[in-house]
Amino acid sequence: IDLIANTGVMTRLVFIEIVAKRNVHKTDSGCKRSVSVVESGLVAAVAYTMARPRVYLSRTETFSSAHRLHCAELSDEENKSLYGKCNSVNGHGHNYKVEVTLFGPVDARSGMVYDLALLKTCMQDVLVQIDHRNIDLDIPYFRDNKVVSTTENVAIWLWQELKQRIPGDLLHEVCVHETDKNIFRYRGE
Repeated sequence: IDLIANTGVMTRLVFIEIVAKRNVHKTDSGCKRSVSVVESGLVAAVAYTMARPRVYLSRTETFSSAHRLHCAELSDEENKSLYGKCNSVNGHGHNYKVEVTLFGPVDARSGMVYDLALLKTCMQDVLVQIDHRNIDLDIPYFRDNKVVSTTENVAIWLWQELKQRIPGDLLHEVCVHETDKNIFRYRGE
């Protein structure tokens, strides 16, 4: 009999026959066990725990945004030197790809780490805020805090927004592809 808990651990109740001893230990390879024997005539119930398998689950979406790499604390010359063409006063844009990875135990009933339809909704709720927008002007996190809209900071912002929507500690990584060659990963560190 499997007793399912939401803790990532499954407890299994196994009935074994008592032969001669009062204390019986059952061994199963690959199982973490905390064994206790409860006698009931010729049958004893042994409870032990099995760690549920943990799986990485990823979903990819895209968005397009404009921005200008410019730090208010630097002079125009320093900004031009540091950011080059990405400091153009007219800004520039990217077709970003974002991959969100969750990591957690496979639910014994559903067989899933997390409902993909819910993950899609969470991602869309966040991306609608940034898609076809000017990151520096339209996203309060960047505008109000004067945060430079590097892709590193975009990944951090995406993490913070997703963390509010995805339960528990399932969110493992946000990976943002600015281009095919420039890729940024953030794990909440």
